Amino acid sequence: MRSPAERAVKLHAAGFQSGRVAMLAKCYDLPLPVYMGDEVFVIESERKFIELISGYRYFVMKDGLVKVSGELIDEFDDGKNMPITTRFTFEYSDGRKEEAVSTRYARKSGDRLIVQMVENETFPHHVAKAI
Repeated sequence: MRSPAERAVKLHAAGFQSGRVAMLAKCYDLPLPVYMGDEVFVIESERKFIELISGYRYFVMKDGLVKVSGELIDEFDDGKNMPITTRFTFEYSDGRKEEAVSTRYARKSGDRLIVQMVENETFPHHVAKAI
């Protein structure tokens, strides 16, 4: 049986690829601080989350995205809070592959995880352009 973190990573990859962005918003506490290198921005509302992720999805789909896969690299469960390190691989029609590695700080809510902060360690070069 998969851990809640493993299920969340697979759900996020499938939800992003299929365009079910509103469903993904329910997995985050908002406002959500997101760190990208030395930059930080805060996603204030569900509407902004959906706009941002939908815009990014449009950008990568237009760029030839054919598949997104998610992998759980590491997790630490102290019974309440969980840092979860993930790798998402983006595969494009021209054969390119790009990876995004991040740590998501989550809390448990029943059998689900709710992400409270995201710290991007590496991300595809075009993320900054899309955001």
